[in-house]
Amino acid sequence: MGDTVLAATHFVLAFLLVATLAVELTLIRPGMSADDVRTVGRVDMAYGLLFGALVLVGFGRVYFGPAGASYYFGNGWFWTKLAALGVAAALSLPPTLTLLLWRKAAKRDGTVPDAARIRGVRNWMHAEAAVLLAVPVLAVLMARG
Repeated sequence: MGDTVLAATHFVLAFLLVATLAVELTLIRPGMSADDVRTVGRVDMAYGLLFGALVLVGFGRVYFGPAGASYYFGNGWFWTKLAALGVAAALSLPPTLTLLLWRKAAKRDGTVPDAARIRGVRNWMHAEAAVLLAVPVLAVLMARG
């Protein structure tokens, strides 16, 4: 039963993560108001928390799942999946740091980002989304050994 709970939680977190990224991409657009900047900052924080929870629950499955850690650690697809998650995490850093600066400016004097800066952040996020699309494929390959 424990593995069922871990597996279900892992899947729900993955779906929530993708949904949160989609919400961020929807909110980050030209013409953002200071309130929009604050909102997207909160959504980005939720995204980071979901990402961390997803990784923790995933490692819970590695250590407490029926396959055992040796199965995962000896599986090249597992390491490829972890590498993809690492790349996605790295790609999420520039947008997160930029959003923090935008929030600070919006709070200070109501400054909002211009279209070029918004486009730049969206480009990073699109790259991140593309990498995340590979993760379920890698998970299937991993499960099949």
